Amino acid sequence: LYDGIPSSTVSSNLAFGVYDTGYAVLNATSTATALSVRQASTGNILALQNSAGANVFSVDTSGNAFASGTLQVAGAIAFGGDFNVGGRATITALTGDIETRGLITATGTIITRNKLGIGTTTPEAQLSASSTDNIAFIADQRGTSDIFQGRYRGLQLFNIKNTGRVGIGTSSPEALLSISTSTQSNIPLFQVASTTGEVLFHIAAN
Repeated sequence: LYDGIPSSTVSSNLAFGVYDTGYAVLNATSTATALSVRQASTGNILALQNSAGANVFSVDTSGNAFASGTLQVAGAIAFGGDFNVGGRATITALTGDIETRGLITATGTIITRNKLGIGTTTPEAQLSASSTDNIAFIADQRGTSDIFQGRYRGLQLFNIKNTGRVGIGTSSPEALLSISTSTQSNIPLFQVASTTGEVLFHIAAN
């Protein structure tokens, strides 16, 4: 199909063409939408399939998009609803951002190369959570692992066990609060000081 100019050969006037090898070309030179697809029934608006006839990418009539493989986006991508990831979502660009006003549900792994902000567009740490109405952070451990661990270069410095015990300097607290300086014996276990830095009370490690 050509833009009103009959021709039997491919030229710059081509509007739409399907070739004998199976590929198609669509050429639009105006500011109007280049391609519109309307589904009046319940089937998918768009379905891209592999050689086995399985969908690798599809869009249903509700506007939901499904991709069975890796989705790579060079520019911006906007979601008006939920963003569900069954595998891994990775942004490699230093300036790449994901911003959503809906829900992000991941059954796999979400990796961020930069800061992650929840309730804020200006995170001040690798993970920043901000809220004016809700609790900013809840850690709900329903298994047998620790509720929280604080580490430095892989060394566990602080942890909260699933029993409610808190350990500082130990990964196995034996009381509701256990403080250990086994590797830093010159540091007091506990200290109370005045506003000028004068030590009023302390418990030595040895």
